[in-house]
Amino acid sequence: MKLRTKISLVALTLIMNANSAFAEGKFSAEQKTTVINKLAKALTQRYVLVEEGKAFGKELIELNKNGAFDYFDNQREFTFALDQKLSEISNDKHIAVIPAKGFDNGTMMQMPDQHVETSILAGNIGLLTINDLMGTPEEIDKAMLKLASTDGLLIDMRHCPGGDENVVAQLMSYFIPEDDTIIEMHQRDHDVRLVKSRQLPANAQRYLNKPLTAVTSNFTGSGCEEISFDIKYHDLGYIHGENTAGAGFALQSENADIGYGLTASIPDTAPKHPRYNFTFEKVGVAPDFKESAPLALDKAYQMMLSQLFDSSKDKKTLKNALFNSIDKTNKISFKSVESSRKYRDYIGSYGKKDKIINEQGQLHIIVKGNHTFGLTEIKNDLFSMKMTGGGKVRFERDQQGNITGYNLYRPHTNEWTFVKRAA
Repeated sequence: MKLRTKISLVALTLIMNANSAFAEGKFSAEQKTTVINKLAKALTQRYVLVEEGKAFGKELIELNKNGAFDYFDNQREFTFALDQKLSEISNDKHIAVIPAKGFDNGTMMQMPDQHVETSILAGNIGLLTINDLMGTPEEIDKAMLKLASTDGLLIDMRHCPGGDENVVAQLMSYFIPEDDTIIEMHQRDHDVRLVKSRQLPANAQRYLNKPLTAVTSNFTGSGCEEISFDIKYHDLGYIHGENTAGAGFALQSENADIGYGLTASIPDTAPKHPRYNFTFEKVGVAPDFKESAPLALDKAYQMMLSQLFDSSKDKKTLKNALFNSIDKTNKISFKSVESSRKYRDYIGSYGKKDKIINEQGQLHIIVKGNHTFGLTEIKNDLFSMKMTGGGKVRFERDQQGNITGYNLYRPHTNEWTFVKRAA
């Protein structure tokens, strides 16, 4: 049976959160060794980069011999530790060790009600907001039909972690002529599958020769990164915002069984541009116009209004829309200054490598020195994390009101505490 390729960080989360309780019993050294040996074998046999897969497995075996996992004496803690270590070794955002059963403690991540949303902005500019790509090609067709008569299109993917390659191909077919190659999928066995632009429904029309801009953030991942990649390197339009996450490798096989109900998600395919033969794995897609995520959409909108101004028959409408957008941007900038004052207590270094930073009034957590996630305030000292699977950060204070550290909670793990380091 042929599997649909899933190039998504969301897909892994849905698997990991499928049930409600982990195995809590003691997990022996022998059991841990069995799991790690099976994982190493699976990495050797499946990972898209053959030599790297072997190296990942060897390093895990060596770490286990040196006692790196001795402290984790139940399956839940061991699984989380192994998953984190594998992620750290590989720096691959799709690779994962998946628990036998999910553990959510009643706080499952809420998926968006709509996968994609549409609106038409002043100046007849279409806005396609992609929350994720876990819907269907038909949803893309309905959205593009609503936007067909617009003069330019903004695709907002700042909060999109990825999704189904089938949906990506459907969207890109609106911007690339039929039968042209969108992207090449290079498999571990050296086979190359060409993803072609498709025939559209009878009532649809391609969105060609119109201004097109993708709006991105550091969170934009996987399938949504491919959309950005395709737009940029097919010279279809511009990328406005932040460098994307760098989650490029894809999965075309089922998860590997590594024992005791645990499985491993191991990418076996690399998407590459048909002409330039490179991928966005680890490096992401760099924006043509760099801007912080909170301001990126407004800035992209302003640029598109300027692009359309000379050819527009209704210059007054475009001018008013431009001024209104600039005014909104200024208010956002002022708000970011106020937020910077409000959040300054949280800023600093925590644990061994973690940091809390503030960019344009948006708090971010940097995990292990290289993974950045946005924080959204729920209430005083409690924030949600913008990451696959969700998560919460609760800051702790001493009796004088000073921040002493934070507790990080993720749905499939225990709560982890990080102490604030002295400045």
